[in-house]
Amino acid sequence: MFSLHIDPPAIDYAHSYYGDSNMQADNIFFINSVEDPWQYAGMRYLPDPDNTQKNLRTHYVECADCGHCSDLHVKDTNPQAVKNAQAAAVAQIEKWMGFT
Repeated sequence: MFSLHIDPPAIDYAHSYYGDSNMQADNIFFINSVEDPWQYAGMRYLPDPDNTQKNLRTHYVECADCGHCSDLHVKDTNPQAVKNAQAAAVAQIEKWMGFT
């Protein structure tokens, strides 16, 4: 398409640079979408959510045409799966900030 060559995501590099799925941090909400080629370089799940990653959250969006950054667009026509991810992120961030 468009005669462009786009290299695949550098997953191994991203994992080594950012800490793979063993990341330890606080208050980060990761959203990945089913059609996002970068999903494998991100946090799709937490291997230790009850201990070292208890202040991290993940949400996986499964819907047609839900690709990279689809969760960042707030509009009424978003698929329900995107709206659910956005609502989950807002609720968790409000909790972290002490609003709820």
